Amino acid sequence: MELRQLKYFVAVAEELHYGRAATRLRISTPTLSQQMAALERALRTRLIDRNSHRVSLTAAGEALLDQARLVLVAAERARDAVEAAGRISEAIDVRVTTGLEHVLVDELAALDRDLDVNLMSTNGQDAEQAVLQGRAVAALTWARALDAPQLQARVLRTAEVMLALPMRHELAALDRVPVSALADVPIALFPRHLASGVWDLFVAHLLPHGPQWRDQILYEPTRLAPMTGMLMAVSQGRGVAPFVAAVAPHAAPLSADGIVLRPMDPELHMPVELVWRAPASAQVRRLLSVLGSDPGSVAGQP
Repeated sequence: MELRQLKYFVAVAEELHYGRAATRLRISTPTLSQQMAALERALRTRLIDRNSHRVSLTAAGEALLDQARLVLVAAERARDAVEAAGRISEAIDVRVTTGLEHVLVDELAALDRDLDVNLMSTNGQDAEQAVLQGRAVAALTWARALDAPQLQARVLRTAEVMLALPMRHELAALDRVPVSALADVPIALFPRHLASGVWDLFVAHLLPHGPQWRDQILYEPTRLAPMTGMLMAVSQGRGVAPFVAAVAPHAAPLSADGIVLRPMDPELHMPVELVWRAPASAQVRRLLSVLGSDPGSVAGQP
């Protein structure tokens, strides 16, 4: 007895007509008749009474119908479970550093559309650690922090960093804020351990000679929402803060909080990178292909 024969039997039992059942199953009527005869031989009993006027089930056929339906439903569930397990095992786990969803809008949409991916938002440090430890295939992150030889990266694009200032700050009147004017200005930042690569880039650009006093770098008080905390410090007039231009408006309503964004001189552009563990796997190559980066040269460091 085969699953196919049970499927054919259920169709005949429901249609009570060989021609209609054959059409429903997309097979020929003689083939259907042969399979029903084979099923009866296998079970050593007559299941269907058929004459020139009507088709009906025998008592044995009625008994088989309910069980056949249960078997077919169970088989379908088993098939779905196997397929789902296969999809999970083939899915590409990608960490996405907080804020990048506002910068990589098209890229993330392409990944979701063209690949089976699990995208998980996290901070930059955790994103890179997840790749290094094998918890993720790759990470989309800002300027990476880990200088581990096991990791490779590809810069996908850069994003302009601007300075958030209180509206009444004297530097807010300028079209571009010279970095040299920030030597004695408090800078609001997030704790370095959340994204040391970004932190180092910000500090090196804004304070090229280092902090001029111990507490010149302010650490935001809202640990669960670092960007909100940084903007809070700015709105309260306690300092200025660097922000990727595309991200800042999503952290708080800037004008309502008395905050303006100004370009810096010299400009600062934040690299956005895809990070993976060497050597590049087939999954990483698919990611690079969808993200529009050449997958043929991923073996070396960028």
